Amino acid sequence: MSRASAAKPRKRRGGLFWHQIFRFFWFSEASSALGASVAVITLPMVAVVNLHASPMTLGLLTGAVWLPWLLIGLPAGAWVDRMPVRPLMLVCQGVNFVLYTSIPVAHLLDALSVYHLVLVALLTGSTRVFIKIASFVFVSDIVDRDDLIEANAKIRGTESVAEIGGPSIGGAFAQAVGAIGALFATGMSFLVSMLCLFSMGSSKSNSRTAGAMDQPGRGKLRREISQGLNFVMRDPYIRTLTVSGAATNMALIGFQAIQMPFLIKEVGAPPAAIGLLLTSMGVGGVFGALVVRRVSDRFGSARSVILCELILAPFSLLIPLTTSGAGLLLMAVGGMAVSARITAGNIIQGSFRQAYCPPHMLGRITSAMRVLRYSFIPVGAFSAGALASFCGTRAAAWGTMAFLALTSLILMAGPLRKTREFPEVPVVVPQP
Repeated sequence: MSRASAAKPRKRRGGLFWHQIFRFFWFSEASSALGASVAVITLPMVAVVNLHASPMTLGLLTGAVWLPWLLIGLPAGAWVDRMPVRPLMLVCQGVNFVLYTSIPVAHLLDALSVYHLVLVALLTGSTRVFIKIASFVFVSDIVDRDDLIEANAKIRGTESVAEIGGPSIGGAFAQAVGAIGALFATGMSFLVSMLCLFSMGSSKSNSRTAGAMDQPGRGKLRREISQGLNFVMRDPYIRTLTVSGAATNMALIGFQAIQMPFLIKEVGAPPAAIGLLLTSMGVGGVFGALVVRRVSDRFGSARSVILCELILAPFSLLIPLTTSGAGLLLMAVGGMAVSARITAGNIIQGSFRQAYCPPHMLGRITSAMRVLRYSFIPVGAFSAGALASFCGTRAAAWGTMAFLALTSLILMAGPLRKTREFPEVPVVVPQP
C-alpha cells in the first residue's frame, strides 16, 4: 500500500478543513508557529531588559537557535525516519512548554541568568529541528498526494501570518505584563499545540515506518545519513533545489544582517515605518500561499516554480533604491514580491519532495537539504557585513539583492526548465 493510499480519513467537500486529523495538526502548527514567532522578540527582550545583556550576548542568543541544525540536523533526519512522528512532535512541544515556562519560574526564584536563556535557546532550537522535519514528514502521511499543495499552502500561509503578528503580539504582551510574562504566554502556546496533537486521533498510515524498518542497514546511523546525503547529491531535481535554496538563504540572511542599519542610518526610516515595512513583507508571503495552488494547477508544478522566480525575482532590485518618505514604498513592494516568491516556491517544492522522495527516507533527505541550505547562512551574513563595512550599507543592499535576483538562474540551469510537472518517481534509485 502506498503512502498516499494508506488508510487516511476522507475529507468532505470544502477542502482539508474538514479533514479531522489535518485540521488538528494545522491548529497545532499554527499555535507552535505563533509561540516561536513571539519568542523571537520576547527572549532577547528579557535578556536586555531584565539581565542587561551585551550585544555580543544577544548574538550568542540568536546563534544558539540555529546552531542545532549544524550539530544534529543530519542524524535528526535519520532518527525521524525510525520513529512514529506524532509522539515525537508531542514530546518536542512538551519540552518547549517546560523550557519557556522555566524562565518565569527562574525569575520568581531570583535564579535567572544569561546562561539560562542561552540554554533555552539552544534546546528549543534542537526541538525545532525535530519538529520541522517530523511535521514535514507527517503531512505526507495524513493527506493524499493530490492534496499536498493545499495542505502545505495552509500551513505555510499560517506561518506567514504568525510571522506578521507574532512580534506585535509579543510586544503588546511585554508592554502589558512585562517580557517575563510574555514568555510564559509563549510557553502556553506550545501547550495548546500539544493538546491539538492529542485531539487529532491517530494516523493509521504506517507505510513510511514499516518501509523503513524493512530497509537493510537499520541501526547504522552513519550509513543512513549517507543515504540521505547521496540521494540529495545524485538526484538532479533535489540537487538543483538544494543549491538554489542555499544561494537564496545566503542572499536573504545577508540582507537581514544589514537591514536595520540600512533602514535606520542610510534611509532614515522611523521605527514605526520599519515595523510596517516588515509587516508588508509578511503579507506578500500570505498572498503567495493563497494563490500558489491555482497557479500550479494552471501552469504545472515545475513551470510554476520557474514563473515565480522569473517574474518576481527582479522586484528585489527595488529594495536598494529605497529612500525616505514615499520612497519607502519601493521597499514595501520589493519585500512583498520577495516574500511571495519564497513562500510560493517553498510550497510547491515541499509538496514535490513529499510525493517524490522515498517515504522511508523522507526525514533524512529533508534534514540533509536543510543542513546544506542553512550551512551557507553564516557565509551570507559575514559577506554582507564585510561589504557594508567597506562600501556602505546601500552597496551591501545592492550586492545581496542582485545576488538574490540572480539565484533564479540556478533553477534554469537544472532539469526544471524542460518539464511542466515535477516527476512522481525518483530519477535516481536510492542506494541500498
